[in-house]
Amino acid sequence: MNRKLLMFFMLFAFVAMEACTKDDGTENAVKMSASIDGVQWDASFLAPTTLRNHKFIITGTNLAGGAILLSTSADTVGTYLLYMPLIYQFNGTYKVTTLSPTAKDIFEGLSGTLKLTKVDTVAKVVSGSYEFKGINSSLDSARVTKGIFMNVPYL
Repeated sequence: MNRKLLMFFMLFAFVAMEACTKDDGTENAVKMSASIDGVQWDASFLAPTTLRNHKFIITGTNLAGGAILLSTSADTVGTYLLYMPLIYQFNGTYKVTTLSPTAKDIFEGLSGTLKLTKVDTVAKVVSGSYEFKGINSSLDSARVTKGIFMNVPYL
């Protein structure tokens, strides 16, 4: 009887330890991505994010030289809107290339939403989601959807 009880506790402890140590690698991953006009975009480099005057500035660049820049009007969890020229709670910019860009390569946000879902002031990381519609100097548009940034460190 004692042997069965001991085996039960050992099995229970093993299962409990496995449950606690299971990590799929996504919880603390640093990431920034979006879909641009239906095409997946992933940042390969995140510039040091800054918190200046209660505003975050988040910049990601991909291997092709394209970039997404986000700036917020606040530093707390919440939803922030962009409807130019009436509401300007965040700004989004998509640059097709940062390698000698022309005005046609820069899409400034006209409308959209940015949600700050995590602002960890101890670990100094910020997470959230975003989407916006931008236009360039030729009035061509780009739609940035399904945007996320996860555990982005800030200074």
